[in-house]
Amino acid sequence: MKNKKKLIIIGGVAVIVIAIALILILTIGKHEHTWKEPTYDSPKTCSDCGETKGYSIKQMLEGEWRDGNGTIYLTVTFSDKGFDADMVVNGSPSGGYFAPSGTVEQDGNKLILWETNGNKYIYFTYEIKGNSIYLVDNDGTEWIKQ
Repeated sequence: MKNKKKLIIIGGVAVIVIAIALILILTIGKHEHTWKEPTYDSPKTCSDCGETKGYSIKQMLEGEWRDGNGTIYLTVTFSDKGFDADMVVNGSPSGGYFAPSGTVEQDGNKLILWETNGNKYIYFTYEIKGNSIYLVDNDGTEWIKQ
């Protein structure tokens, strides 16, 4: 009888230990992320654990864009050094209408493009929704990613 009670107690303790271990395994390392919005160089980042999610603004900007009227097409490549761009207006190369290269500055929700000679070229106001970025230039023209 003593052995039976001992086994029941040991079994009960074992069940409790296993339950606690499972709870710890399932909860260790989990927390509510505190996300910081993406920056030009970094994707959305948890300020507590450093986990990243999505893309940097630079990555979201990569590719071909067109103005809302569909008359201007722009292919932009962004790097740590700045941007390179090719523009087509009404089916013809831009002929220097758009700065072919320069640097990029982020200021709040604005992206300012500077020509290589240091002149301010254009700025875009942006909004991020999920992994997409939406642009409006300083003239109020919406730009759509292709």
